Amino acid sequence: MSGLHFGGQYISYEELAHSNPSSSNLYFDSILGYCKAYLLGKQVFPVKTSGSTGKPKTILLNREQLKLSAQMTINALSLTKEYKGLVCLSTDHIGGKMMLIRGMELGMELYIIEPTADVSSHHLPPIDFVAMVPLQLKALLMSDSGRNFLSQCKAVIIGGSPIDPLDESQLEQFQSPIYQTFGMTETVSHIALRRLNGPQKELYFRAFKELHLSLDERGCLVICGAITNNVPVSTNDLVELVQRRKFKWLGRIDQVINSGGYKIHPQNISPSIFQVIRSIGIQANFITIGLPDSKWGQKVTLVLETEDLKEVTKQKILIKLKAKLHPYEVPKSVEKLQMLPRTPTGKVDIGKLSRLLLR
Repeated sequence: MSGLHFGGQYISYEELAHSNPSSSNLYFDSILGYCKAYLLGKQVFPVKTSGSTGKPKTILLNREQLKLSAQMTINALSLTKEYKGLVCLSTDHIGGKMMLIRGMELGMELYIIEPTADVSSHHLPPIDFVAMVPLQLKALLMSDSGRNFLSQCKAVIIGGSPIDPLDESQLEQFQSPIYQTFGMTETVSHIALRRLNGPQKELYFRAFKELHLSLDERGCLVICGAITNNVPVSTNDLVELVQRRKFKWLGRIDQVINSGGYKIHPQNISPSIFQVIRSIGIQANFITIGLPDSKWGQKVTLVLETEDLKEVTKQKILIKLKAKLHPYEVPKSVEKLQMLPRTPTGKVDIGKLSRLLLR
């Protein structure tokens, strides 16, 4: 019988719909309430946006949107009710909520844990389907138990923020189909997938067939379909639209750096930065942002997530980058933070990061 496993307890979907279960954990209680409301036919659900580039807000999604989103993912990944799913994302946000809805729509066994970096540290049966953020993927790749967890999966989707190229390069060792997702709260979770490993590995995202894609005057992606109530949703994501449903993500327009009149897309220079810092033995996460500057308007700033970064190492990075990048793209400074500020969904909080660096 399909249902939810949480905190050492189990309840079937049928029992949940006709009872008032509770646990000693407020997080699990909120999930039980959400799932019961869905099972009983509630029509409108509030969902919080991530707040990675601005103030988080609450939007309303209707039942048909949630159901359609779940079905598109179920079809695209060939999920079945025999699968065991793991909910390890925060259910306060769309990624975690949609894992619950996919499970209920399909009648899948769902195992629920509170959000944690290393999901393999929990006592779980072999998991077939999981959605996670890049930080959780990184933690799994660092241990034998984590790699074993990934090896047993039949479908893995990763979203919320860009994936470290080093982590992506390690995915070839797994037979499990692993995908990067593209989407946002307003599109009811992801609307496109990119296979990251195996013979079907892709350079481009492929949108679900039910959607129409276009570009606005800024070059940003516009998404329209039943999932958006047939109202075009403009994103802040710059893309290269290759075919009707295929695109390459170039970065967010609100993160484009205008330095001396030259527009720099951080996503475009990230591969070169990755190669350089790895070549000198630095394994840190990094991000490139623009900080206010009286001369340049914005100065390209490379921020490494590390505890130790000597001045001589900074200079070595800059020298190597000068040989790889356009002069305007070369960072004007290299900074370090022990930990990059992140939103609850794992994205780097650009606003908070900028304020920390400008102190």
